[in-house]
Amino acid sequence: MPEFAAQRPFEVGRRIELRGPSSYAWLVVTLADSEPEALDNLILEIAAATSLPFRVLNIQDLSFEDVQAHLHQPDADGVVLSGFQDFDPPIWSKWDVNRSRFQRPGPIVLLLTTAELSRFCSLAPNLRSFVGGSIFPLASSGGQLSEAEKSQRIQDLEKHYGTSSQDVIQRAQDGILPPEPQFVEWLVLLGRGDLV
Repeated sequence: MPEFAAQRPFEVGRRIELRGPSSYAWLVVTLADSEPEALDNLILEIAAATSLPFRVLNIQDLSFEDVQAHLHQPDADGVVLSGFQDFDPPIWSKWDVNRSRFQRPGPIVLLLTTAELSRFCSLAPNLRSFVGGSIFPLASSGGQLSEAEKSQRIQDLEKHYGTSSQDVIQRAQDGILPPEPQFVEWLVLLGRGDLV
């Protein structure tokens, strides 16, 4: 089963590069920090790794048809989609049902917060299948989370919720774990993104 793994932006770019040109790749990147420098660093590093031009498309004020048009003009470059904060269930449903209208040779990277990732996973299961295990949480610096940082965050979550990580994994396997952003983050930190 695919697992999420904290990666540096360059390694996300390498994942795209390994798929080759015209791969129709879909990936999700979650940034702990919405600072413009973090996004700029992501774009620079994945563009360097892939030798592809990348552009950012903020979809917040765009219609479904506008997003489709922008993705296909051109359709062989890399596109990072941002601005999902106002996506409600009907919008995610429209994207999910009409997902084939977004297919393009160039890679698509969805830039989501942890909360947006949770909604994406629960409200757009078909789009989620396009992404597979290609979900990469990045630290605010754009670098890989250290093992100490991961361990500390997991300990904080265990203390806050009064339960163990093993119990969270079991509840996710049983399909009874609430789809709250903190639980998505927890599973990602445990390397069990396949359970989201």
